[in-house]
Amino acid sequence: MGRRPAPDHRHRIRALRPGADDRARGPARKRRGPAQDPPDRENPCDGAGRTVIRRAALLLGGLVLLTAAPLLAAPAQPPVEITGATYAEFDARTDTWLLRGHPVVIARGATRIEAAEVRYRAADGVAVATGNVTVRHETLRLRASAVEGRLREERVIATGRVEALVHRPDGDATVSAERVEADLRRRHLVATGQPALAHREFSLHATRLEYEDAAQVATAEGRAELQMPEGRLEAGRIRARLAEERAEARDGVRLVSEDLTVESPQVDVDQARGVAVFSGGATARRGGDVLVAAQITVDLRARRAVATGTPRLVVTPP
Repeated sequence: MGRRPAPDHRHRIRALRPGADDRARGPARKRRGPAQDPPDRENPCDGAGRTVIRRAALLLGGLVLLTAAPLLAAPAQPPVEITGATYAEFDARTDTWLLRGHPVVIARGATRIEAAEVRYRAADGVAVATGNVTVRHETLRLRASAVEGRLREERVIATGRVEALVHRPDGDATVSAERVEADLRRRHLVATGQPALAHREFSLHATRLEYEDAAQVATAEGRAELQMPEGRLEAGRIRARLAEERAEARDGVRLVSEDLTVESPQVDVDQARGVAVFSGGATARRGGDVLVAAQITVDLRARRAVATGTPRLVVTPP
C-alpha cells in the first residue's frame, strides 16, 4: 500500500486548540472521528481561543456551521450571509467574528450592511461595522462612519456624519445628523446632533428630529426651523407632512419672510399654496406697521395678510 497523502487544510476550519485556562481545568475532551491531523501552519491558533483565516473561501463555510443550530431551531428566521471578506478571525470566547474586506457585506433578509471592517457576534446577531459604512433596506440607504446593526431586531444605530436617503415617489427625503437610530422594519428614524431633513424645496432643522416614512411625517423638536422658498419658520416644535406639503408649528412660532415677521403660539402652513394661518393671538410686523389679531392669515406669495378676531392695526408714517 502507498503512503497516505497529507491532508489539505486550506479549505476548512480546524478545531480550536485549548488555551492555558482550558488546560488548567482538566484534560481536554477526546476528539471524535479520525486521528488528529498534522498542524496547519496556514491557519494558526494563538492558544487564547482565536482562529485566524486568510482565505475568503473559508468564511462562508465557517458561518454556516456557526448558524446552523439556531436556524434549525427557528426555521422562520432568515440566515445571515457574509461575503467579500479577505480576512477573518474568530474568537471562541466571545463568539465574535472579525471580518475585513473591500467591502465586507453582511446581509439578513432585506437588510444589507457594507463596510471595511465588521465585528459580528453570532450569539445575539449584532454586527458592529466601521469604515465607509453603507446600510441598505428596501427604499432606505444610510451612510455613516460607524454602524451597530442589530440584525434580528432590524435596527441600526449610526454615528459620525450620518446621511440617510429614503426614496419616495414625489422626491427623495434625506436625513443627516451626527447620530441616527433607525427601526428598519417600521421605517422610523430618530436623528440627533444637528439633525436636518431635506425634501424637494424644503428643509427642516432641530435639536431632535423624527421621520416616519410609512406616514410620511417628520417631527422636529427643540429650536425647530423650517426653511421654505417663501421664508423661514421657527418654533419649539414643527410637524411636517411631506406627502400633503403641510406643516404645523407650536410653541413660540415666528415666521420671517423678507420684511414681514409674524409671531403667534401656533401656525398651520399649506406649503403647496404658500399660505400660513397664525392663531391663538398673532402679531404681524412690517417695517414700523404692527397688526395684532386673534388670527392672521398670510399669503406668502401674494404678500397679503387678512386679520380676524378683533384686529388692531398701528401704522407708522414713512
